[in-house]
Amino acid sequence: MTPVVAATGAGVARLDLGGDTWQVELAAPGSGISCLARDPRDPDFLVGGGRGAGVWASSDGGGNWERVDFPHEDV
Repeated sequence: MTPVVAATGAGVARLDLGGDTWQVELAAPGSGISCLARDPRDPDFLVGGGRGAGVWASSDGGGNWERVDFPHEDV
């Protein structure tokens, strides 16, 4: 199952359903990610950004994030 991801403004909350319980993990803490987009062709690829936070990308469904070289800090 594809995890649910939510931008928090402080990072990304990743929620995985394990059996009948949800497991919650905060990824990219302190990143300032406040918006997310998922690639419709590859559900594991996400892009996030925020005001003053630049652009971030994850290729593993939101578990790990890397800053992307982008000419603007506000996204």
